[in-house]
Amino acid sequence: MQPREPIARAGSGRALEHGPIAASAGHPAHGLESITGTRARARFGSSWLLALGLMVPGAVSAGPFAWAIYPAPTVPLAERALPPGAMLVEARTADGLALTGVHVAPRAGQPVLLAFPGNASDAADSAWWLLPLLDRGFGLVAANYRGYAGNPGRPSEAGLLRDAEAFLALARERHPDARLWSIGHSLGGAVAIALAERSPPDAVLAWGTFTTVRDMAPALGRWLVADVWRNVDRVPRLSVPLFLVHGLADPVVPAAHRERLHAIASAASLRGGSFVIVGGTHVPDGVLLDSILDTAEGHLAGGGWTTARLPDSIRLVPFGTSPACEAAGAE
Repeated sequence: MQPREPIARAGSGRALEHGPIAASAGHPAHGLESITGTRARARFGSSWLLALGLMVPGAVSAGPFAWAIYPAPTVPLAERALPPGAMLVEARTADGLALTGVHVAPRAGQPVLLAFPGNASDAADSAWWLLPLLDRGFGLVAANYRGYAGNPGRPSEAGLLRDAEAFLALARERHPDARLWSIGHSLGGAVAIALAERSPPDAVLAWGTFTTVRDMAPALGRWLVADVWRNVDRVPRLSVPLFLVHGLADPVVPAAHRERLHAIASAASLRGGSFVIVGGTHVPDGVLLDSILDTAEGHLAGGGWTTARLPDSIRLVPFGTSPACEAAGAE
């Protein structure tokens, strides 16, 4: 498990943190600037050991590792800190929580992005890194989880799925005729996949997500992690196209996680594929996503693959591609 490393958003005066259990830096993305954290990596490994030392034998609940899985931002969302055209919006969950998120109306004919942030990010962070898509007229409903950025409640796997359902309902209520992409970064990718199993959007894109949270935890304490987020079980049950995006140099979620999810999706004959970023780290990049979504949308519209818009750093690997072909394409 890697540490959380802050990423400064340009002009915000605020540190962002990205990752499923942790965060990464080192690769600037649109509107993001890296601040490295080698010492933080060492601290995070020690903190897992400390948590294990504090465990009561037999105590299996979301509580022991909740702080590591859900290191929630505490500063409430504010419209003045959002991109132009974005505004705060409220979604109400099935268990009665009123959650604040972010909304941007789409231009006519453009899709809506239902965005789920990483474990230490919030809806404002999603709006900023997705800005290149918003500039093209894409709409946005950015979820903000319970217990995050001023929202009530305490985060858990079951709770975040209720939150996702609430923001999905809001997106469909506001834009019933728009194509809906569910997009998640890191932990948010697991939220997007879990939501799609229950309430399918038009397509799912998961950036830098993992096989399970337990696979990210130290071997000694994996059995203590109750919020497992089993993407390996949910991916083959999806009924909508899936696209996986992963950096080969991701220090937070190793690329092997994407490889396993890709193999599972291929075995299940899912439509879609992987976009492998040569030299890419864990930080999501809106400029790259712009070209990736354009390629994916073309595939969904026509059935084939046109990669003219993809930069040289991105390798497309459709589901069903053999491991040998995938390795050759990612060189």
